Amino acid sequence: MITSFLGHLHPILLHLPIGIFSLAFVIFYFNPDKSVRLSKQLGFILLLSWISAMLSAASGFLLNTSGEYNEQAAETHQWSAIAFTILCGCVYFLHRYNLKINQIHKAFQPVFIAALIAMVFTGHAGGSLTHGADFLWPQQEETEKQVKAIPVLSDTSSFTVYDGLVQPLLAAKCESCHKAGKQKGGLRMDDFSLLLKGGKNGKIIQPGDAASSEMIARIMLPQDDDKHMPPKGKKQLTEKETALMHWWIMQGANSRQSIREVASNDTVRQMLQVATPELNTEPKLPVVAPVDTALIKELKASGFTIRLLAEGSGWLDVSTINMKTLTQQQFEQLVRISANMYGLSLADQQLTGIDLKLFGKLTQLRRLDIRNTPLGDSFLSVLSNLENLEYLNLVGTTVSDEGLKYIIELKGLRKVYCWNTQISVEAINNLKLKYPQLSIITGF
Repeated sequence: MITSFLGHLHPILLHLPIGIFSLAFVIFYFNPDKSVRLSKQLGFILLLSWISAMLSAASGFLLNTSGEYNEQAAETHQWSAIAFTILCGCVYFLHRYNLKINQIHKAFQPVFIAALIAMVFTGHAGGSLTHGADFLWPQQEETEKQVKAIPVLSDTSSFTVYDGLVQPLLAAKCESCHKAGKQKGGLRMDDFSLLLKGGKNGKIIQPGDAASSEMIARIMLPQDDDKHMPPKGKKQLTEKETALMHWWIMQGANSRQSIREVASNDTVRQMLQVATPELNTEPKLPVVAPVDTALIKELKASGFTIRLLAEGSGWLDVSTINMKTLTQQQFEQLVRISANMYGLSLADQQLTGIDLKLFGKLTQLRRLDIRNTPLGDSFLSVLSNLENLEYLNLVGTTVSDEGLKYIIELKGLRKVYCWNTQISVEAINNLKLKYPQLSIITGF
C-alpha cells in the first residue's frame, strides 16, 4: 500500500531537516560576516530545511496511521513536528525579508532559536516514541535494584509460573519494544491482560495452542527473517526459554498456576534452581561424523527445527515445534540423520499417516518427547530397538498400564514423564518398587 510505503520512509526523511537546519544555524551564528548572513545561499539552505521538514512531518503522519505507537507519545511528537515545520517556514520568510531590507530583522533571531528548540524537542519526542521514554537516561540503578530484589526460584517456590518465570523473561527480551510508552505493532507485553489481548494484527497467544500462536511462530523463524522476534541484533530467547513459552501457552497461558504445582515438569524444572538437584551422571557421547550441510538445509526447509548439541559433536536435537503437520515423507527425510539424532520432540503433533515402525530406525536416540500426541501402547512396542533411549516424555498420551511392559524393556531408560495418561497410580507405584533406578515423574 502506497501510504504504508511513504510512512516507512519517515526514519530516513526525518534526518534531513535536522541536518540541514543545523547547518543553517551554524552558518548564521558562527560567521559574523553580514554578507554571509544575508546571502541567498543561506536562504536556499533554509528553504531546503523547510521543505524537508514538511516531507518528514507528512511521512510521520502516515506512519502514525499504522497504530504501532503509543497514542499520547505519538501525538506529542506529531504536534512538536508541526510546530517545528511552521517555525522553519517563518525563519525562511523572515530571511527573505532580511534580504529585501538588507539587514537582520529583530524578530529573526528569536524565531530562529525557537525553531532550533522545537527541532531538539521534536527529535527527543521521536526518540522516546521509538526507543522508550527512558532511552536517554535509562533508570539503570532502579532496574538493578529490582533485579536484585527478585529471589532465586526453586521447585518449592510459591510464585506463579507467569510472575516468576514468564513475565521476567518477557521483561528481559520483549518489553523494550512492547510496553507503556512504546508499543510496536500496538502490542504491550508488560501487562498480562494486554499480552493476551494482542496487537493491531490480533492475538499473539492462543491459550492451549502453541502451534497457532503468532508469538511462537515469530520466535521460531530464522534470525535473518524480517518477522523474527526478537529482532536481529536484540537479545534472543534461549532454547530453554522458548520451550518454557511453548509449554506455558500449551497449558493455557495461565497467570495463576504456581511453580510448586508444576515443578516436576521437565520444561519448568530446567528453569529453576532445584531444591533437590539431581546428580549429573550423563555419560560422554561417542564422536559421530557431522551431517552434510545440504541435508540439514533440506530438513530445515521442510520445517524441522535443528540444533547442534555441541560445537563439533555431530549430535543433533530435532523439534517439530514450528510444524503444524508432520507427513510421512517428512519423517522419512528425518530418518536419514538417525545416526546423529540425540533428541527428537514431536510434541503436539497428530502424526496421522506416519508409519510408526520407522521409529525403530532411530537407534541412536537418547531423548524422545511425544507429549500431547495420540500415540499409545502400540507405539511403545516399536521402540524396543532404541537401546540408547534415556528420556521419554509421555505426558498427555493414551499410554496405559499395558504399555509399561514395553517401557521396562528399554534398558537404557532413566527418566519417564507420564502424568495425564491412562497409567494407573497403582501400576506406577509397583514399577517404582521393582525398578528404583528408573525416575518416573507423574505430577501427582
